[in-house]
Amino acid sequence: MTKNAVRLMKRYFLRGTVFLQAALFASTLQASREIDSFTLRLENDAPGGTDSRYTAGTEFEFAYKPWSKTDDNARFHNTLALGQLIFTPDDLDAINVVEDDRPYAGWSYLRYGQHRSTADSTHSWQLTLGLVGPSSFAEDIQRAVHELIDDRMPLGWHNQLSDEFGYALERSRNKTRYTWQFGNERSLQFSENTRVSLGNIDSSLSQGFQIRLGKRQLGGPSPDRLGSPARYVDSRAKYRHLPQELRPKRFYWILGGKSSYVAQNLFLDGNRNGKSHSVTRNPWVHEAEAGFAYSKPGFKLSFLMVYRSEEFREQVGGQSFGSLSFTFRR
Repeated sequence: MTKNAVRLMKRYFLRGTVFLQAALFASTLQASREIDSFTLRLENDAPGGTDSRYTAGTEFEFAYKPWSKTDDNARFHNTLALGQLIFTPDDLDAINVVEDDRPYAGWSYLRYGQHRSTADSTHSWQLTLGLVGPSSFAEDIQRAVHELIDDRMPLGWHNQLSDEFGYALERSRNKTRYTWQFGNERSLQFSENTRVSLGNIDSSLSQGFQIRLGKRQLGGPSPDRLGSPARYVDSRAKYRHLPQELRPKRFYWILGGKSSYVAQNLFLDGNRNGKSHSVTRNPWVHEAEAGFAYSKPGFKLSFLMVYRSEEFREQVGGQSFGSLSFTFRR
């Protein structure tokens, strides 16, 4: 059997795995009657004025109805998410490998999470499994979007990372440390967040903070970003008996940041077989974020502008991108 035939068989097998994951995801949702909320998260560098590096992220997350233990004030819930990340170099017109820039890469994944929330904290375990390479369909998605909006087509996708199975197991904690109450139901909250991830996709340790200033804030903090469990949203059914003007509406401003020590990043380090393009990863990466969130019973909207420092040695300057999320609850 020729090498090309083996390569094609491998690619179709991996793509079949993606379809199987999607089918299992859909069948799980259809079979379950315990879905409590749905969250759509979109991240894109267009608000930052670029179309490269971390260029797009999409995630669909379903949260199951929470439950409580009789001997504990905590609430527990599980989440299931399907997502995709897309990375490209700066020069989309280059046909050959851009030696001093990150490789083309796509990552499609399925993530399962278990979460424990109290009035002032959220503890989570999450396992993410997926595919990097052509079988992630990142090239197909980006080309389809660029064609839809009549944008220039990236010419270097044939240089992307090859097919590889990816995994990451992470543990995170978000805790509100201080709350200052003001008049008219307004408050200022300061929370810290810690995250540890182990896997061939991402092995890192992160420590961050978030400051929230607003009206009628709820406890159980969690960043409104890809990979984070959805924050609590009031149930629409709970307030259905009240007129619209009496149903609680919540709004707050957000300011935050984090620092990460990165020991592994497949999207920069390249494939494990050593045959793909790679760049020199920076061990320390920092982020700053600012934005707002609004919620009412059954719905929440949040938007953040994020600045991320240089992720690899050859990178000139950091990157800005927008992070938008919608949560719907029964």
